[in-house]
Amino acid sequence: MPEGKNVVRGLGAREIAAGIGVLARPRSPIPFLARAAGDALDIGAAGYAARKATGDKAKVARFSLATVAGFLVLDLLIARSLARR
Repeated sequence: MPEGKNVVRGLGAREIAAGIGVLARPRSPIPFLARAAGDALDIGAAGYAARKATGDKAKVARFSLATVAGFLVLDLLIARSLARR
């Protein structure tokens, strides 16, 4: 569906911007907190997809949900570590 492509493009653009933020300020927790906020949006999207999908697509959506949750934890741990410096 066309609007789905735009959502994926938007999420990709957000990830590129987050990567630029991390590269520009690697010792600041702010880019990692921004990534964590993006991860929260991704969890919502993956949760929605997991609820709506069936069969193999549901399995992929649940795996994506678990993966993004793991990245959320990592981003928060990194931000906390940088904030303590």
